[in-house]
Amino acid sequence: MPPATPTPAEKTFSRILKLSGLNGWSAIIIAGLASILAFFMGDLVGLSVGVLIVVSGYMELHGRRLLKKKRDAWGMRWLVRAELLLLTVLAVYAVRGLVSFNADYLRDQAIPDARATLQPLLEVLGVSFDDLLKSFSLTEDNLIPLVRLVTIGLYGTVLLVAVLYQGGMALYYRRKTEGMIEFLYVKAAPQRWERPMPPPPPPSIYKLRPTKSPFNYDSAFSPQSIITKKRDGGALSREEIDSFAQGVCNGRFADYQATALLMAIYWRGLSSQETAWLTDAMMRSGEIMDLSFIRGAKVDKHSTGGVGDKVSLILAPLAATCGLKVPMMSGRGLGHTGGTLDKLEAIPGFRVMLSPPEIRFMLERIGCAMLGQTDKIVPADKKLYALRDVTGTVDCIPLICSSIMSKKLAEGIDALVLDVKFGRGAFMKSKAQAIELARAMVDIGKASGKSVRALITGMDQPLGRAAGHTTEVIEAIECLKGRGPADLMEVTYALTAHMLILGGVAKTESEARQKMNEAISSGLALARFRDMCAAQGGNPEVIDDYTRLPTARQIIEITAPANAVGFISEVDALKCGEAIMELGGGRTVVTDKVDFAVGLSNLVKIGEPVAPGTRLCTLHFNDEARGARAEAILRDAIKFSATAPTLEPLVQDLIQ
Repeated sequence: MPPATPTPAEKTFSRILKLSGLNGWSAIIIAGLASILAFFMGDLVGLSVGVLIVVSGYMELHGRRLLKKKRDAWGMRWLVRAELLLLTVLAVYAVRGLVSFNADYLRDQAIPDARATLQPLLEVLGVSFDDLLKSFSLTEDNLIPLVRLVTIGLYGTVLLVAVLYQGGMALYYRRKTEGMIEFLYVKAAPQRWERPMPPPPPPSIYKLRPTKSPFNYDSAFSPQSIITKKRDGGALSREEIDSFAQGVCNGRFADYQATALLMAIYWRGLSSQETAWLTDAMMRSGEIMDLSFIRGAKVDKHSTGGVGDKVSLILAPLAATCGLKVPMMSGRGLGHTGGTLDKLEAIPGFRVMLSPPEIRFMLERIGCAMLGQTDKIVPADKKLYALRDVTGTVDCIPLICSSIMSKKLAEGIDALVLDVKFGRGAFMKSKAQAIELARAMVDIGKASGKSVRALITGMDQPLGRAAGHTTEVIEAIECLKGRGPADLMEVTYALTAHMLILGGVAKTESEARQKMNEAISSGLALARFRDMCAAQGGNPEVIDDYTRLPTARQIIEITAPANAVGFISEVDALKCGEAIMELGGGRTVVTDKVDFAVGLSNLVKIGEPVAPGTRLCTLHFNDEARGARAEAILRDAIKFSATAPTLEPLVQDLIQ
């Protein structure tokens, strides 16, 4: 593809960068020579000023080098700092000169110093300093006002240039930095981002779509009429559902009225059409991300949650490396299931709340962004979920579908792959329930014009060999290094493969698997995770040094008892999640704080042989009493049998 023609603004910026390079070299050369001269003359002030100007010149050149390496925001910040340093030095020097060069100073020090300095040179020419003054009809007394005037003019000019030019350049570079985020820790990595930059975006990647309707909800539909209709088993119209979603946000539906309707929906249900309308109304209750200006297929993945489910941490950089754009909006953990945002925040400094320019930058330059939901995206769901959580209406499939799909569709994605889990550690306990939920969400996606697929996966035992926060981050990094557990990689590859197919990057699952193997073996997927981590404020040095992650004060191994023989027959995922909660690694309510350091690692899997003393898992804890209670729960979670159990396939079905 031929390069795009530069815009006038881009041409202007290119010229200014060339000028900054000239400024940098000229500052280093001229100020360097002046510093040497000041050193031999014993002028400490001049020497200090010269050295600082040399430093500012080096900072300008360093900023230009970073820009050439595509480290845009960091390079611009170096240019801003260089201009501010030069502005400060010149302004202080000029103000000092204006204040110190008074009449007494000129008479008592400056002119005698000038006489002593010039006299040897004038003697070579055969004239004296007094003769030189007489030739211009000057004396020392009337020379003082003239020198004072010239001094004010020179230092005033320096001050004016410093404020106008250096200050103007600093402001210009600062404005160019807006919308960029810096790569604070990025190290050398294989070449990335070969595609040309997309055209400039609209002012914001968020657009508030109109939610108005020709119906006057205030007069046409009262909360009582809608509640009564659904209570009696009637089907709600689209306008009534829109009225409900808007009323929850603007307060027209009181909490007790919204709760009454939720309970009516729980018992009477919603048709597929009603569920699709509710999803759309909830999505339109707030702002919607518009990513149409970003080139490439925007594909996301969502899991219904489980224990040890750290797939998102591996999948996002992996899919991005293979060519997709992954705007992944995730949630926090509640109960025994862990949250992706909490795991990411176990990385020191990692930010999950990103501004629209930061999201745009992440998707364009890295290909993935892992972020939390803002208050302006699907506010109706936030209010309804809080009510469902305290009124026993959480496990209602139409409400679950509308909650999940409204948030995902508000991301502005092109396609979505769902991981619907069932089993002891999942929200859906039976496969039939999981299939029902998956079909409902796929139908909603299709009704909204999106390509959606759902995988049905088991969650009777934790996914992988680690559960917690730090422990799961470490295991996810190990997967990107090619050393991940087989079951975790199986689910990750299955989900990513369907994302690549829906995004048009691969035609078949075998082609997708080949691309993923190359991304892992080449180290590009790990490099992409490193870049994402650094761009979102995290310290990517944790990738090479796990001790930089939160670490528990005590780590013990739980071993099999004397009567353990045969095989591992059960590793109850729910009880493992309860053990982590007992350690302080989970939430009972949203406001609870999470201990990132606690958790499990080296967990055994169903079907593995066991004998007395075999390590069952490694327990990470900070409180001895909590550790003892968690150990008791874990020993109850792991069962043994004399014969090898029959293993169910991990990925059991595909709904599309």
